[in-house]
Amino acid sequence: MPKILKPIPVIVIHGGSAYDTYEQYLTDLRRDDFDPERDLTKDWKTELGKVLGRRYRVINPCMPNAENAKYLEWAIWFKKCQPYFADGMILVGHSLGSIFLAKYLAENRLPKKVAAVCLVSSPWSDASHKKPLGDFLLPAKFDRLAAYGSRLHFFHSEDDPIVNFASLGHYANALPDAILHIYKNRGHFISPSFPEIVKLIKQLH
Repeated sequence: MPKILKPIPVIVIHGGSAYDTYEQYLTDLRRDDFDPERDLTKDWKTELGKVLGRRYRVINPCMPNAENAKYLEWAIWFKKCQPYFADGMILVGHSLGSIFLAKYLAENRLPKKVAAVCLVSSPWSDASHKKPLGDFLLPAKFDRLAAYGSRLHFFHSEDDPIVNFASLGHYANALPDAILHIYKNRGHFISPSFPEIVKLIKQLH
């Protein structure tokens, strides 16, 4: 009788907004236009489970207060995902979700082995990033994150209008063994599909 393989977990952390002060958040809230379709938009993150198929179990946790995110709140919620972790799992972060994973993995050890960490449009917490990041600030030491070596994959487009492309250079300097995937015209990777990340995930197993 053939052995039944358990689905490989793929944990996907979406983006969001963070602010240094509550007044900054209110300013943006007043400035933003109302879009009745915003919460109905599907992109590659929400469609990843369908594309990858039954071999994988894609988990898309809805992180707390994403419009005015706090790192500690996200860390508490992320830890609640740990019962679904398994050896060989894959972590995917987009935008604020990417710097969240970078910070969390730099400061914490996970209970299971990770096959890959995919960080898409990940900001670097310095003055080159135009938007505030609140308390999503990278630590001084990267030893734990660097230990992932070539299992770290960074995806960034040169024309990203939200996260400065220079952020990728900072990560490359801090994590020389990481693999960089550079694009010219993918913007902030807000699209219905992301075939390159699907291909990478499938190649891992």
